[in-house]
Amino acid sequence: MRPPKNPKHPPRHNKTAVWPRAGFGLPIIVRFKGKGEPQGQFEIKFQKKNETYERLASPLIVKALPLKDGKFLPCALWMNRAYPQGGKVVLTQKNKIIENSDASFDELVAEGDRAFFRYLEYDTLQDAFFAWLEEKHNTVRIS
Repeated sequence: MRPPKNPKHPPRHNKTAVWPRAGFGLPIIVRFKGKGEPQGQFEIKFQKKNETYERLASPLIVKALPLKDGKFLPCALWMNRAYPQGGKVVLTQKNKIIENSDASFDELVAEGDRAFFRYLEYDTLQDAFFAWLEEKHNTVRIS
């Protein structure tokens, strides 16, 4: 599901749904902000065998590790867990699935679209996150 066209700017995507943030955990509560876009509150959840689920734990754990000198070192740990087998990410409103909103968990950009956030050009959300973290915050990836 894609919001209707906004006359102030041309569309930057096709009509295929992708929800890359879902890989960070669910549910995600969203509101579209532009004129002509759907109104109200929406939730991104996942569906498996025609049943909708709200919760999916994030594989990402972020901690501040204390050092001897009283300073802290940021630490990001990505747990290696699989997405729900046969599950699809869906957009819902008032517990109803929005038509044509289902997408695979591992898709970061719809086929035929261009990534406007360049880190989404990576193969996985984990790779995209750590590439962003390394570049923007001068971090070191251990494993």
